[in-house]
Amino acid sequence: MSTFVTVGNTIHPFGRLLAAVEDLARRQLLPQPITVQHGNTPFNSKHCQTAKFLSLTAFMRHLADADLIICHGGAGTLIQTLQLHKLPVVVARSAQYQEMIDDHQSQLVRALAEAKRIITATPSDLLDGIRAWRAATGSPPGPPTMGPLVRMIADELERQATTVAESGNS
Repeated sequence: MSTFVTVGNTIHPFGRLLAAVEDLARRQLLPQPITVQHGNTPFNSKHCQTAKFLSLTAFMRHLADADLIICHGGAGTLIQTLQLHKLPVVVARSAQYQEMIDDHQSQLVRALAEAKRIITATPSDLLDGIRAWRAATGSPPGPPTMGPLVRMIADELERQATTVAESGNS
């Protein structure tokens, strides 16, 4: 068993989530080993392997190999996780704590939670989210169904990737 934690690559720190992860790691309440991609959030840990950023290959390997994924509510991370048929525990960033400029992650997280594709948590109830993950993964989730919001995001990411690829070939 292993845990992968990712906060994405935005310029805004997400210290609340990483403090909760460090506390649970210290108390040995997360599957070991624990790898944390902490981005622009200063984070030193005695209990987790850490990386500021990861290459896409390394990031995808960690997602694929991890039993438990704890992540922010970024569209890219969620789509990649769901494509691997994983059930992540998701903590949306909050503008109230200057973790994002607005609360757009909450909208996506809410829609995916209603579709039962993710488990939501806050930093203060992360352990409850992990308990829900443990209960739910007694039988692995089936293939994801793409609702309209997730489909729209996936289509936009594909369009951007195509644009970048075409501009590199000219």
